[in-house]
Amino acid sequence: MNKKILGLMIVLAIVAIGPAAALDETVVIGDIDFNVPDGFMEIANNATINEKEVNNSISYVVNGKIFEKGDDVVAINVSDYGEFDIANDFVKQNPGKTDDINGIDGYLKKDGNITTFSYVLDNELVTVSVSNDNLLSDFIRV
Repeated sequence: MNKKILGLMIVLAIVAIGPAAALDETVVIGDIDFNVPDGFMEIANNATINEKEVNNSISYVVNGKIFEKGDDVVAINVSDYGEFDIANDFVKQNPGKTDDINGIDGYLKKDGNITTFSYVLDNELVTVSVSNDNLLSDFIRV
């Protein structure tokens, strides 16, 4: 009798784990959380990790990852500007159309088949570029 109960418990555990493995994943890039929908895989050899950049004498650090699923590609970059107030500079220079995705205000720009949503969160410039516009709301979290 104990073997039957143990067998049933193992089957139930396998069934319970199966759906959990298919859930979306949270990925942290820089200090920002992003949702990665089920089926998307990170292209690990294309990750940007703590890359120091300088633009117009302003230093910043970039972290980024690229994800793909079939023909869909998503590239996420988070640039930390440290003490520099990127929000004011970003608003002045951004040529995109203002938009709101999942409660986050930012700028949407379409360039050929790529759509980029850019926004500032905690003084970090976030850019999410997608090959399919519908993916923006799937990856961006509040």
